[in-house]
Amino acid sequence: PSPTALPGGTANLSVGDDPAGTASLSLMASGETVTLPLGLDRAVKPVRNVKLVQSEKGVFSKDDVGEYTVTIEIANPYPSPLPLRVLDQLPLSNDKNVEIKAGPMEPAPVSQDKVSGALEWRVTVPVGGKSTLRFTYTIRRPKGWRLHQ
Repeated sequence: PSPTALPGGTANLSVGDDPAGTASLSLMASGETVTLPLGLDRAVKPVRNVKLVQSEKGVFSKDDVGEYTVTIEIANPYPSPLPLRVLDQLPLSNDKNVEIKAGPMEPAPVSQDKVSGALEWRVTVPVGGKSTLRFTYTIRRPKGWRLHQ
């Protein structure tokens, strides 16, 4: 905290002795909270795994159904709790023959955009611990159809 206002301008940012980039800062009042773009924290390594279970459903015409379970694990290497914002996305399709349904989400995301498929969680990873996020979705499509990204 500074007892006086800080002038605006370009600031060179660093984390310890490591340069982290530059930022354009506006005038800051004494005691004002500021968020700085320090970039990616290389000590925090999220692990994202996807498990796929394929099946066929339907009586007259068979459909391929894929159930995807996504697991995201984040460990805290720091001696204090680590607040995080985690973003992911459900797949989207413009084809009326492809049906995508969201399944269970643990914990529930703080926001889920139906148009873009964006998911957002806010979690605090405990000291020396890890947090696990899990969500499931199914993709149903006519038999033999290939999916492309």
